[in-house]
Amino acid sequence: MKVTVKGKKGVVGLIVAALLLAPSLVQAKGKDWEQYKERKAKIMKELKLTQDESKKMQDIDEKYAKERKDIIDDLKKNQAELKKAMAASKPDESKIKDLVSTVRSDQDKLMDSFKSQRSDELDILTPMQQAKYLLATGDWRHQMKEKQEGK
Repeated sequence: MKVTVKGKKGVVGLIVAALLLAPSLVQAKGKDWEQYKERKAKIMKELKLTQDESKKMQDIDEKYAKERKDIIDDLKKNQAELKKAMAASKPDESKIKDLVSTVRSDQDKLMDSFKSQRSDELDILTPMQQAKYLLATGDWRHQMKEKQEGK
């Protein structure tokens, strides 16, 4: 059984997951997104994927990106509701408890999406490619974390 890592978006997803769950980091945008795409393309080139493998990786990226967009939209909505409930002059503990549960569930769905994408991606790769992919993405996540921490 091959273990897989998801495409370019998967790597970004894993980076975001590692930095989670600061709302501003949930979706990579702008310059960071472009850097992610470039880094992902470089990794895919280094893996020497066939055209079919590259297409599968791209399809996986697109599938999970759409899924995560929906999850993130729900998460943002539920976080806003939680923030509003907490700002009330007399917060309703029962409502807050329900919203906390909902936000946690949204976060779990997001993390599960990243893990599923990684598995789908690794399933496409040989063990050697898997190792290279995991090492490259691990190094990249470490660099992104240091950048986030201002090091």
